[in-house]
Amino acid sequence: MSITPSNTNLMLGAGQLWFNRADADKGYAHLGNCTSFELSFEDTVQKVINRMTSALGTYRKIVSERVANVSITGQEFNPDNIALVASGSVGALSQAGSTATGEVLATAAQATGERAYQTAFRNISAITIKQGASTLIAGDDYTVEDAVLGLITFHTSGGLFVAGTQIDIDYTYAADTSPTVAGGAVNTIEGSLLFVGDPAAGGAMDIKIHRFSVEPEGGLEFIGDDFLDWTLSGEALDDSTNNPNYPFWQLVDRQDYR
Repeated sequence: MSITPSNTNLMLGAGQLWFNRADADKGYAHLGNCTSFELSFEDTVQKVINRMTSALGTYRKIVSERVANVSITGQEFNPDNIALVASGSVGALSQAGSTATGEVLATAAQATGERAYQTAFRNISAITIKQGASTLIAGDDYTVEDAVLGLITFHTSGGLFVAGTQIDIDYTYAADTSPTVAGGAVNTIEGSLLFVGDPAAGGAMDIKIHRFSVEPEGGLEFIGDDFLDWTLSGEALDDSTNNPNYPFWQLVDRQDYR
């Protein structure tokens, strides 16, 4: 940081954010393109008023609680980021490729026209659908809405489809190891957070939060009129036991002025 006054101290900020999730401990994951990163302190103050004079000034003031707030707004939707915002954990499907024969797609009580039903497995192909002895016709009796999901809609206008009759299906399904997120499955997410400053103007600075407790904020949008973003807030926890000189976070000035 230059000695004030200097126009190199004016900041037009940018940089990268990395998070090492403690319950995974697989190293730092890049949070991608983030549009904001903010640190702030929120103090709870206890004070006594001097009642001995009419000036009624503050006689003693002390901070009884300090909260180190952290707020991040990001734009990249991947399983790791979504899991942070949704208090979730990241896993993966374990579907091995095989075939399904005689799977009941809908019981007689369930089978209704203009409704979609989902197969037990994903990524389906080579589909044969029957109601009793009748083999239904694709494009007439049913439409495969999404083969990855195994989602199939049946049509009352079809020549062979009969509502109220059990629907059976044979199909082939491919192996699937796609990443998954279990939303809301984790009560506490902690880890360490790194900021690597790369401003368009101003001094480049590095920040490390040794203990960052994640607290999701707001909703997780998936439909919108513009590029969507998410907000991740939380608290830099007191880590004075391990870092007595930098209990909440440490900033290092790179002495690189733009």
